[in-house]
Amino acid sequence: MFADTPAGAGASAMAYSVIESAKANGQNALKYMTVVLDALPGVTSVDEVEALLPWRLTPQEVEARYAAMPWPAMARAATAPITEPARAEANREKPG
Repeated sequence: MFADTPAGAGASAMAYSVIESAKANGQNALKYMTVVLDALPGVTSVDEVEALLPWRLTPQEVEARYAAMPWPAMARAATAPITEPARAEANREKPG
């Protein structure tokens, strides 16, 4: 219903399957997928792909790899409560 093509439906089904497998293995799905998608471009063998399967990585290992990525700290900062000085700066009229 939501896929435009049979190939799109197949791709969605694969993605949903991986996400549900991750959740069934105690993984945080967002962090697991982020770690796996970050690692996949450097994979050169089937053994390396199998090492990324959700039942092969522990949730603690996923958490450590996720925390070691450079951008999660920036993402946490972006979701932090806005302070009054930051709010004033954001609302300041920009020239132009």
